[in-house]
Amino acid sequence: MQCVRSILTAGAQGNLGSSAFVVSVIDSTCPGILKQAEQQGSFTRDQILRQLKGYGMASLTQEPFRYSIDGRPAAVTLAMARPDDTTDAPGRKSTFAAKACFLSNIPVKTSGKQNAATNNEVICLDYTTQNRELLTRLLSFTVKFGDGEMHPVVPGNALR
Repeated sequence: MQCVRSILTAGAQGNLGSSAFVVSVIDSTCPGILKQAEQQGSFTRDQILRQLKGYGMASLTQEPFRYSIDGRPAAVTLAMARPDDTTDAPGRKSTFAAKACFLSNIPVKTSGKQNAATNNEVICLDYTTQNRELLTRLLSFTVKFGDGEMHPVVPGNALR
């Protein structure tokens, strides 16, 4: 049973280092993981730090920023990893990353309370690069839900 499904993976290797982009979906296959993912702020923070440990000493560069994308609750967290001091591989660079997650459906409001949408999934976008400037460019990508309008994956005011 796969709780997190990667539905798109892309990467590049060039003069400025390597970069990767992954789109993943978390659904009700694993209700406990879905419940954690619906708390986008803490989920993005915990996951990005776990993912970056493979690149060295991981630390947050920006705490989770909560926002809305086309009516869907979302959060983005930025982090980086510096190569470990024990690593003597020449040319090792710092790795920069962002994790943005949002609900696939707009939550329904009943009796003034916001309830999770039925048949909900959480969609997460992971960006990893050795070029900090590319991270900002990737975060400015736009997405469109159904026949709706284009929206930035991460609003400009989320990035400090």
